[in-house]
Amino acid sequence: MLGGGRVRFEPSKPLPRPAIVVLVLAFANFVIGWLLLLTINQWANQFPTLGHSYQFHMRGNRTYYLSSSIGWYLDNELWIYFGGFALFFLIAYLYGVRWRRVR
Repeated sequence: MLGGGRVRFEPSKPLPRPAIVVLVLAFANFVIGWLLLLTINQWANQFPTLGHSYQFHMRGNRTYYLSSSIGWYLDNELWIYFGGFALFFLIAYLYGVRWRRVR
């Protein structure tokens, strides 16, 4: 039957501890970035100051001014997440973990 069963993948051996740590950090990064974006109107400046000159544009034509490090993080947090996820699979591969299909 086409498309009738769910396809799952499971590792061939237990995942190495560094891979699990990287995966947890990647998900923590995603949650922190999401929470920062969700609450940005409560803590970000709406006018530039000496320490908050990084422009961060949101939907609805809103511009917030952040410190350069937080602004860079919010602009790149999704790529950091994808990089962490890719690093998880790379570490698992280097430790000899293979993924097999299970029905």
